Amino acid sequence: MRVLLTTLNAKYLHVNLALRYLRACCRDLGHTFILDEFTINDRPEHIAAAIYHRRPDLAAFSCYIWNIEPTLTVIRILKTVRPELIVLCGGPEVSFDVEDFLEHHPEVDMVVGGEGEMPFRALMERLAENDVLWLPDEGRPGTAGPPAGKYIHSVSPGGTRLDPRLLAAVPGLAWRQKGRIRINPQPDLTPMATPAFTSPSAGDATKGLPLSAGQAPGETWALGGDLDAIPFPYAEDLAAGTGNLSQRTVYYETSRGCPFACGFCLSSTTTGLRYFSLERVKDDLRKLLAAGVREIKFVDRTFNAHKKRALAIWEFLVSLKPRARFYFEIAADRLDEDMLSFLRRVPAGLFQFEIGVQTINPEVNDRCNRRQDWERLSANVRRLREMGNIRLHLDLIAGLPGETYAGVGKSFDAVAAIKPHEIQLGFLKLLKGTPLRARAKDFGYLFLERPPYEVLASSAISYEEMLRLHSMENMLQLYGNSHLADHALGYLVQQAFGGSHFKCYEALAAWWEEQELFRRGHSQRDLFNHLAAFAASLGNSGCPSIPAAAEKIAMSETGGQAAPSLVSPPPAGRERPGGRFRPLAPFGLERFYQLLKFDFLCRDRSRNFPGWMPPSTLSELERSDILARIADPAFREKYMPGLKQEAPANIRRHGFIEFFPCHPERPEADAATLVFFYYGPGNFKAEVYYLQAPFKSP
Repeated sequence: MRVLLTTLNAKYLHVNLALRYLRACCRDLGHTFILDEFTINDRPEHIAAAIYHRRPDLAAFSCYIWNIEPTLTVIRILKTVRPELIVLCGGPEVSFDVEDFLEHHPEVDMVVGGEGEMPFRALMERLAENDVLWLPDEGRPGTAGPPAGKYIHSVSPGGTRLDPRLLAAVPGLAWRQKGRIRINPQPDLTPMATPAFTSPSAGDATKGLPLSAGQAPGETWALGGDLDAIPFPYAEDLAAGTGNLSQRTVYYETSRGCPFACGFCLSSTTTGLRYFSLERVKDDLRKLLAAGVREIKFVDRTFNAHKKRALAIWEFLVSLKPRARFYFEIAADRLDEDMLSFLRRVPAGLFQFEIGVQTINPEVNDRCNRRQDWERLSANVRRLREMGNIRLHLDLIAGLPGETYAGVGKSFDAVAAIKPHEIQLGFLKLLKGTPLRARAKDFGYLFLERPPYEVLASSAISYEEMLRLHSMENMLQLYGNSHLADHALGYLVQQAFGGSHFKCYEALAAWWEEQELFRRGHSQRDLFNHLAAFAASLGNSGCPSIPAAAEKIAMSETGGQAAPSLVSPPPAGRERPGGRFRPLAPFGLERFYQLLKFDFLCRDRSRNFPGWMPPSTLSELERSDILARIADPAFREKYMPGLKQEAPANIRRHGFIEFFPCHPERPEADAATLVFFYYGPGNFKAEVYYLQAPFKSP
């Protein structure tokens, strides 16, 4: 039997773990398994054509909130041209309200809810034991009639029909019988539950593929709470060659379940935590790293829920000295001194932590059944930030029950104050099966009834405010998380917005709306120009540099043609958030432009300077003299050891020197500073060296 395992990933770089688990659990059976992954950017008709040419007898789709709509389109196309094709769906998006899903989607034959390994294995076993693919209408040799004692799969006017005796024996399976939907009881996930998986014997066609940790050929494992019973999911990928996985993000789990039960999360629908053994985890990771995998994302809901296990795995990874990156989702308020002490010694760039703050409001957290110690979390994140070796990604959610627009702003500013590398402002989604979805009316939620089930408004926050937050999130991605203009934007936050990042992004987003900038794409240079014009719009009318700066920027945006003012008032009926900023004095605006110039030079090596950029106070003769001194190997060895091996010709060719009236890291005070930007070959961003005449380290 030809079984296709497929999904539509969000990006090509992603690797679907669930499909590989299903394949691994059935590798000893006699079926031919084909794993083929697509992306949501592929056209559904192209995906359907590719699957059609694979000629599967059964197609199993892994379904998620981001891919369910195009997945169903693909299935409908396939069922139109091949009504006899058996279609099985699984995954979190179809694991809840299964009966409703099947009623509304007759093109789907079966659904596996929850963890799929046991039900899928049971189904594949029965299909292997019984000649269910006897298709009388296909005219295949030897199919004049079904063999005695075998179940029959056939095509009826309504599509695919499978023998109910076969389907009724599969735990966790939802299926159709004579127009009715049957839902079998979920499998028992307590340790040593059945059915069992049998490892390949010495003579099996899958000989040579890795077994589970400690598993001998021919030995039977029982799957349930014992996660070690699930075979290593990437065996076939590694056996076929490492080129593919080494260029993609590999997903891996060391546990299932979560110690928390947050009302908006699917983890709240399960209880307890189950772990793969440490020996198994280490063995799996050795295989992946030995195969050249460069990026592994751990999908454990709370990686550090078990302190000793987390430390053991982190220590193991560091001991391997891998050329790879590892991503973990952690609860930062559960870090203690032992963990922080170890994390201080982790090589820079090896780990990235994703930390779900969501909100700092304890009452809102209570409504979500969340427990979080914000003071401890923020203190730990500050310590991690000071260490500087681990990238920190912090999450917030807008639309939580009872949280107002102002409350979101308070959480945003609190998170921004601890300076993570990245802030994600997400929007609440009322996922099927979650407690918050069940209580949607209690909180006055208006939300999308179709995926992604995003909240539009609630009794605490209006649709207009949610739209404003979406625009701010766009600004956050373009400027904040890209770190495009950190120095200039940070100065603007302090000088014009009283230290509130939220108010700054709010005003910037409103200004973009006024200028209708959200309607088109923007280059990096455009983004700098827009920020310069936005700052000009914050200046008071007594600043003579504002009109000239705005005019130059406007002309650059339109190829020298006349353009509407980029500091125009808001359109009728729309007001910019008022009373939220202090007008920039001429000095403040000039200092802002100096910092924006610094940020621009860190990113742009073209030396094609925009109109808003303050002119250099260095003459070409002075610049040439300074570069000549920097090219001296003795000088670089003393003041720029990172460049001591560079040839003098490269220093002149790839270097640029500029004078600033303040130190970019300390802009509040006047401190004349020379800055050397080195744009080495292939560098995304310039290497920056601060100098003070006569060339002494600051």
